[in-house]
Amino acid sequence: MSKFTYKFESIIKVKESLEKKAQKDVAEIDLLIEKQKEEYEKIVEEGKNSQHDFSYKKVHASELQFIKAYEADIKEQLCLIMQKIEQLEIKKDEKMIELIERTKEHKIFEILKDNHREQFRVDENKVDMDSINEMATQKYIRGSK
Repeated sequence: MSKFTYKFESIIKVKESLEKKAQKDVAEIDLLIEKQKEEYEKIVEEGKNSQHDFSYKKVHASELQFIKAYEADIKEQLCLIMQKIEQLEIKKDEKMIELIERTKEHKIFEILKDNHREQFRVDENKVDMDSINEMATQKYIRGSK
């Protein structure tokens, strides 16, 4: 009995590597999103702490200007971080679509491989049955002479 060799095996390996790369890209983007969210929370906490520190003191006009500028800077930083998060989410969605496509392609080739393997088995069984029938026929012919 001969060994099954799939003619698209190299394509399957390429599809697997592309699928793994897409998975890795999605994971990296998730990590970046988490880091941005942590940074966002950190800045929010800083803003709350600074407001708390200044709320119990008497402040001069120059300090009040500084506080307002600081709060505006914090709001701007938060806005920029949210924009980065939104961009990363869009990029993640694109990569997820790519990952889904890669997974579908890989599954298609695996199904095709299974179908070819099954056809190979059917063909091998047919060859074996033909060989057995030929031997049985020859044995019968020899026995009747």
